[in-house]
Amino acid sequence: DDEEELGTTVLPLARIKKILKFHPSHISCNEATVFATAIATELFVQYLTEQALINARIEKRKKLTYKDFSQAASVNSNLNFLTNVVPKTQSVRKLVRNDAIRYSKA
Repeated sequence: DDEEELGTTVLPLARIKKILKFHPSHISCNEATVFATAIATELFVQYLTEQALINARIEKRKKLTYKDFSQAASVNSNLNFLTNVVPKTQSVRKLVRNDAIRYSKA
């Protein structure tokens, strides 16, 4: 079995294969490609979490929060592409003032 020869991953390879199939520019890929994608994803998540942990430690916390991931995305040049996906939180009042959202009392 290719999976045993390649090693093990935390992420289920069947799910990764399914996600790859749904991509609009999908091309067929072998088990080694699926495995490499799983490993790359695991390494990315590990790196993102380590960067978020730096912020939590600076603030002397043991628990990671959304803010830690948002901060990691905004200050780390390797993660800047995530700033739209993990934006800094803002108050509703500030968003309304900046016309980013509309708010009305029903």
